[in-house]
Formats: sequence, C-alpha cells, structure tokens
Amino acid sequence: KLKLLRLCASYDRGFGASPSARNEVNDIVDQLKLFNPTPAGAEKGIEGNDGGTSSPLEGIWQMVWTTALDVLNLGASPV
Repeated sequence: KLKLLRLCASYDRGFGASPSARNEVNDIVDQLKLFNPTPAGAEKGIEGNDGGTSSPLEGIWQMVWTTALDVLNLGASPV
C-alpha cells in the first residue's frame, strides 16, 4: 500500500504518469484487491442498498490516483 501511495504522489495522481507507471500502479492495485475483506462491498455503492447496514464506501475520500480521462484532462495545458 505504501509503494502505491508513493507512486501516486510522485506522478501527481496520474496526471504526469507514463504508460509504464500506469501499468505499475494497476499491477499493485490488482495485488491489493486480493486482501480486500469485503470483495463485493464496493458494488453496493455509497447508498449501501443492502437492507440498512452502512456502506463500506461511506466516508471522506481523497483522490490519490485516477485513470479517468475527464479528470486527467484537467491537468492538460490549455490550448
């Protein structure tokens, strides 16, 4: 997890990442998925939708990495 956070910080949350850096981050994320104690938890979304228990996604989040093009384009130089 620490390696992932360091990589994310060094590439400005994905804005300055090379294709090889993106692949390295994806590989680490895939490894971390194996340790998820609630593998179906994120499928519930923020609302929970499981009969009243709280969602595992509920809380305050900080974006440390993204592959979303609409967000990555925010770091592009204006034309």
